[in-house]
Amino acid sequence: MNADGSNQRPFLTDAAFASPTSLHWSPDGHFVGFDAYADSVGNRRVIMIADSDGSHAHRLTSSLSDERWPSWSPDGTRIAFMTFGLPGYSISIVNRDGTAQRQLTNDFDWEPEWSPDGTQIAFVSLSASRTTQIFVMREDGSDRLALTTGASDFDPAWSPDGQQLAYDRSTDDSTSHSSNGPEEIFRVNSNGQAALQITSSGSTPTTVSRAWSPAWKPTP
Repeated sequence: MNADGSNQRPFLTDAAFASPTSLHWSPDGHFVGFDAYADSVGNRRVIMIADSDGSHAHRLTSSLSDERWPSWSPDGTRIAFMTFGLPGYSISIVNRDGTAQRQLTNDFDWEPEWSPDGTQIAFVSLSASRTTQIFVMREDGSDRLALTTGASDFDPAWSPDGQQLAYDRSTDDSTSHSSNGPEEIFRVNSNGQAALQITSSGSTPTTVSRAWSPAWKPTP
């Protein structure tokens, strides 16, 4: 639809695909990456790409696994995404034309987010202690570095200069695995130093507050 809400229309009309989610514009605005159910692969979600008006929608990947969370590289040439597989789920990347698909991790990793300069990918990883941490790695999967430890962290978002990341954290005791406590937004330097809580939503006996999905203001 237009920015004023006019000219609303379905984005995906091909009956072979259904329920598109995680729609992400390419940096140049010419394409949209997303995941959708595909009848041709046993009703699994797959990574797709379409023109900006929803035309020419097609599957981008060749994985046999369920796929989610497409994320464009800053130059628009590649997409990182998550695949479900054995033993868990991992981060892969693929070129915009569907070539050179390769797996970068082999653990329990999801929510890939490219750094502004395209040299790193931030992601969420599940640890052996069943907590989630924010990691970064090089675009080829090397130099994996934990930025956070010992908590339930998710939704990483790079600052425009690539020097910091904001993220969500469940402030419950990490051993309780409770989903009923407050989530707060934190930030940390891209080298893992100087983590800082920047919201204090808190909770009351009757209300639990959530601070979710941080987003940085673009640099003018």
